[in-house]
Amino acid sequence: MKRTTIKDIAQKVSVSTTTVSLVLNNKPTRVSLDTKERIFKVAKELNYIPNTHAKSLVTNKTNTIGLVIPDIENAFFSSISKAVEDISLEHDYMVLLVNSNDSHERSMQVTKMLIDRGVDGLLVVTANETYQENKQKEFQELLKKTNIPLVLVDRVIDGFDVNSVTFDGELGGYLATKHLIEKGEKKIACITGPKFSKSTINRLNGYKKALSEHNIKIDENYIKEGDYHFESGYLLTNEILNTDATSIFAFNDLMAYGALSNLTNKHKENKFKIVGYDNIKLVSMNEKKIDSIKQDSILLSKEVCNILYNQINSKTKLESKKISLKPQLVIN
Repeated sequence: MKRTTIKDIAQKVSVSTTTVSLVLNNKPTRVSLDTKERIFKVAKELNYIPNTHAKSLVTNKTNTIGLVIPDIENAFFSSISKAVEDISLEHDYMVLLVNSNDSHERSMQVTKMLIDRGVDGLLVVTANETYQENKQKEFQELLKKTNIPLVLVDRVIDGFDVNSVTFDGELGGYLATKHLIEKGEKKIACITGPKFSKSTINRLNGYKKALSEHNIKIDENYIKEGDYHFESGYLLTNEILNTDATSIFAFNDLMAYGALSNLTNKHKENKFKIVGYDNIKLVSMNEKKIDSIKQDSILLSKEVCNILYNQINSKTKLESKKISLKPQLVIN
């Protein structure tokens, strides 16, 4: 079926295409109210849908933004994705969502693709592999060249003067560990994310800070490197069981439930206290509750969208904003 154009409407109403374009875009024009009504009526009858591509050529805007996340299966990032989409619709914007799978090369590839598609702004969660391979500078150079509004989400690149909204991971790690200590625990194991990950480094610093403040020796045998997936939490718990640890701080809820699943299968779930991180919906839905550190994904999404859309709509370049949000301990 042939798509209706403003030319079709103009012919039926017997006016110029310019007049139709001005009326449909609510631009100032001297045509009569009766003619305006006829144009809108015919447009509706012909099921006219504006050509956004043609409009973008005129306005130099596509009304789209790009969102690069590492893993849509991770509930924290899927929650951010949904919230960003909801907020963007209020701004009459569409979100192009892509996964980097925490790969540096893929992150470079999909970011370039979004730029080539002419998005008006970018929200980017840096891939963990970018830190691992020490390729922050390469990724930073790509982002610098975009010359479009940009906000780094959750993970920052040191020394990069750009908008960013993150959570204070060190505080989160501190709160989780302190909570276990206040419950009488001293032999606290932890299942981290990849050791090169920014979130891992920050949360581990918080873990160690809480232990040091309470004069508890830091035992490296208690620290196990995971990958933020359920399976690593499950498998690494076997190693923790070979130590004398009596509690576990997992650096996200997926690994925390992996640990709990392992302990349950061995009928040892009541012998360990567990604290997770992110406080995803899985925590409230599961019969076996665990305490967790909440990172408010809705608040984070509001902050990043507020910065991004202010920059998109500003006629002048705004100064970079760096916002650090505070996580909270949630007792479930």
